[in-house]
Amino acid sequence: MRLQVDLNGILLQLNIHDYQPSTDDAWFCEWCRTDFSFSSKSWLNYHKEDDEILLSHEVETLAQMIDDLLSDNLTQPATMNCVEPDFTFTAYPQRYLQSDTENGLICAKPILEDVHMEWRIRFWEPDGLTDNYLSVTLYRTHLQILLAYLNCVIGKLFIDNPNIQYLIQNRYLID
Repeated sequence: MRLQVDLNGILLQLNIHDYQPSTDDAWFCEWCRTDFSFSSKSWLNYHKEDDEILLSHEVETLAQMIDDLLSDNLTQPATMNCVEPDFTFTAYPQRYLQSDTENGLICAKPILEDVHMEWRIRFWEPDGLTDNYLSVTLYRTHLQILLAYLNCVIGKLFIDNPNIQYLIQNRYLID
């Protein structure tokens, strides 16, 4: 099963397969196979297929991080750097924005900024990793969809779950 979601104009497709629950003894060599693509019209088409990008432990940690974020259990931003440098995730909890004239933000009253996550995708060339990256922001709905997908991957949710059926019917999850 793969995830497919429009991140405000950038189409994300993600397929994590060959997941096995992580163990304390060998978590550092328990790789999942991952296919992903980020595309948008003619200006963006970055993808990898069948690559060892995420450890099983990282899939579990990311799911827990998103769950904590959505449950308001994070009080400070939290960053997850993966062993392979392709992905970095930074979770931002809810916060109130105040006027900040130094940065050009003027608020008559505090504004609630909802939870969100920055996902950085580092670019590779044939010679190796570059300094360039794509940054996409996942908001609450995107995070709920990604969490459901990750919970399917790790076996916490199954295809007969009503939430998963909804995501399949609405083409967020493709079987």
